[in-house]
Amino acid sequence: MKIPANYEYEKALIACAILNRDALLTVVDMSVDDFYFDICKSLFLAIVELHESNKNIDAIVLNDMLAGKSHYQNAGGDVFLAELYQSRAQTGNFKSYYETVKSLSGKREIGNAYKDAIQRMKSVEDIDDIISDVDNIVRDVMDTGKDELGRIIDLDLDWITKTENCIKTGFSDIDSRVGGLHDDELILLAARPSMGKSALGFEIAMNVARKYPVLFFSLEMPARQLGQRVLANITNLDLYKFRRNRLDSDDMAITMERWEQFRKSRKDLYINDTIFELNKIINACKRYPKKPGLIVIDYLQLMKVPSQEKRYIAVGEISRSLKMLAKELHCPVLALSQLNRSVESRVDMVPKLSDLRESGDLEQDADMVMFLHGEKEENKRTVIVAKNRNGKLGKIDLWFRQNVMQFQNMSQ
Repeated sequence: MKIPANYEYEKALIACAILNRDALLTVVDMSVDDFYFDICKSLFLAIVELHESNKNIDAIVLNDMLAGKSHYQNAGGDVFLAELYQSRAQTGNFKSYYETVKSLSGKREIGNAYKDAIQRMKSVEDIDDIISDVDNIVRDVMDTGKDELGRIIDLDLDWITKTENCIKTGFSDIDSRVGGLHDDELILLAARPSMGKSALGFEIAMNVARKYPVLFFSLEMPARQLGQRVLANITNLDLYKFRRNRLDSDDMAITMERWEQFRKSRKDLYINDTIFELNKIINACKRYPKKPGLIVIDYLQLMKVPSQEKRYIAVGEISRSLKMLAKELHCPVLALSQLNRSVESRVDMVPKLSDLRESGDLEQDADMVMFLHGEKEENKRTVIVAKNRNGKLGKIDLWFRQNVMQFQNMSQ
């Protein structure tokens, strides 16, 4: 099988880097593994070294720099440099040379990844880890180079100034305060137990699913219980009736009608209650065939990370990975979170950023942090926007009808 590499294109790319400064600035950001042929690797490394030392780059300097290296002489380095200058590679074709070399490099990297995967399959290693590693390499290769040739002055002004995609939560009081949920952002919704964070997180998911695909990972609650909450929410019938199967004929008629309406209006609401591992959740999101409008994790501290003994390190890895997932899939990720017990030792029990459980990385990685606060026995809840990297802070009051697991704007 022929190895994907092109000697003439690599040579032309090196020539462009020597002859043209704009080409040089792009080439020095490449990797040595982007080049296959040893002579091109040697010249690339020498060019990078000279550039980082702010020295002029030309054939004489390069030849002197590499003259003492046997592999360079054995490859006919001085002859190669002379050929470079005689060929006078067309710097106007630099983009074509660059894209071809990067493409061939990507093919080699993907091929090596699959070869490695075949070897790893002979061991007892988890198949999901192998698939995850291959998927990540393929995605990295596909993403590399897309924007590398861009300069800030070349960016389209309309693209810079256009309104960002805003996902409405379905609660006008929240949306007017924070501007909705935005692509590429990690949002934390944290609360003490029994405040209703799962109910609010799932209701936001249901609202978003009217227009966009939503992936909801329920690590705490089985899908059957979530289904019961959905039925209580959409029918306004007490949750107790669904849990105890106390529906009369009128209740059943309402339930069947509303359930059918719900299914038709939210065809792309997907619930998973069987995956707990961080890498498996990320892989499931990446393999989803559509662009998600929202990903919801309920809740963050229940996610499993392999080989992490210290929990605060694991939670930090989880938060960073969820932030990267939001950026990679260009969608908001809403992660529900617990609070430290210390919040309950204070008289007012109003949560603060320092109350985020088990890791300071949560506050650092999140673009927005919202707390859900209130008295368990009361029907009023306050959403406290404690961090909002791209918007306002503040408080929003909501009604919480606990018997039907339904939140409402105070104005309703």
